[in-house]
Amino acid sequence: MARITTDLHLKLSESAVSNLQSKKIYTVFDLMSEDSEKLMQYSGLSYQDILDLKNTVTKLYTGKIHKGPDLLKASCNGVTKTGIQSLDYLLRGGLYAGQIHEVCGVSSSGKSQLCHTVAVNVAQNSDGIVHYIDTNADFSATRAQIILENKGCSEEMQVLVLERISVTRVKTIQEVLSLLHSFQWTNTKLVIIDSLPALFFSFDPDLHRFTYTYSLNIFSNLIRWVAGEFNIPIITTNSVTYWQNYAEPDSSPLKRLSSVKPTLGTYWHSVPNSRLLLENTKSEGRKITVWKSSHLPSGSTCYIRITNAGVV
Repeated sequence: MARITTDLHLKLSESAVSNLQSKKIYTVFDLMSEDSEKLMQYSGLSYQDILDLKNTVTKLYTGKIHKGPDLLKASCNGVTKTGIQSLDYLLRGGLYAGQIHEVCGVSSSGKSQLCHTVAVNVAQNSDGIVHYIDTNADFSATRAQIILENKGCSEEMQVLVLERISVTRVKTIQEVLSLLHSFQWTNTKLVIIDSLPALFFSFDPDLHRFTYTYSLNIFSNLIRWVAGEFNIPIITTNSVTYWQNYAEPDSSPLKRLSSVKPTLGTYWHSVPNSRLLLENTKSEGRKITVWKSSHLPSGSTCYIRITNAGVV
């Protein structure tokens, strides 16, 4: 809670602030909770000055009143569709603004293909920018162009969509942190970070344990701030490890999910708002399972295919 300072009001001198603090009135919450007549006695201000001070605090620190239709409109605008019908249905509309969505899977499960398709679809269906942070040099403009060609897009539309996808290749977590601080977030529709393990697996856990934890903490706080402050959905990709208990064979989805672990450790486990597990199936398709989420039922699934037109 904000503390009371002389900057809060022109009539609030240092002596007035000191007098209020002597009565255990330190924050704006303490100020608003106290009777106005008592505040007059404590601070030496006039009754009108106290009312003006409280009005100032109200304008600066209280919430704004919104109309229901405006909130509904903002809520609808706060969901970015991936353009993949089955995935949007699984996500109850698409990617929620202000949230971190993680896609996990083993190597070659299709994480980057999924990111390519979502980036192309969002760039095609909006006039905003998709920031694609590539840590493994996996992004392919040729692949993105092939997706657009197979969607039947004209050459003019292909150029326009590719211009809306801003790709930056980085190798270290320090480069990512600097990049996120330097971005101009105006008109940004989506941020994709593909992938996280490449940034952190360069740390030797025995020699650089503190550096690893510190960097992960800074990164987690930064992307949470970016997502919340600018109302942007963020997609990250991550690897997994499998732990098989042969003594207890169990095919139930939740039991199976408990034997799969995302990389980056316990600290990172709670950072994403939603975590999806992408797996190969016996056919050429892929299965996406909700691993954990703040608003989606765990264990729910959908199926996708990787085609020349991207993931469908």
